[in-house]
Amino acid sequence: MSRVDPLENLKNFEPKAAIEKKSRQSDAEIEELANQHGFVGRQSTALSQPVERSRRRFKTGRNIQINIKGELETKNELYRIADHIDQPLGETLKRALAALQRELDQADGSAE
Repeated sequence: MSRVDPLENLKNFEPKAAIEKKSRQSDAEIEELANQHGFVGRQSTALSQPVERSRRRFKTGRNIQINIKGELETKNELYRIADHIDQPLGETLKRALAALQRELDQADGSAE
């Protein structure tokens, strides 16, 4: 018993002749066509310039990543403070949270 050739139907296959390629339009032509049809370019808007940060590498033993969304100004402030105290972001956040906890404890103590 012989095996069935799965490619039997393709033995008479011939590829189609290459179709004439269209010439590529220049960038200026594309820009003009886009303007005629009301397309608007996506130019970036300057929100706030990122703060210039120093390069830093700390071996801290921390291995948990915290992903949060915030405003650019908040991120820049975090990096500015971390650079000022020459500490990694994790230590800066830890100290900021400790300061916030002290503030909350004082507010709770004065409320009694």
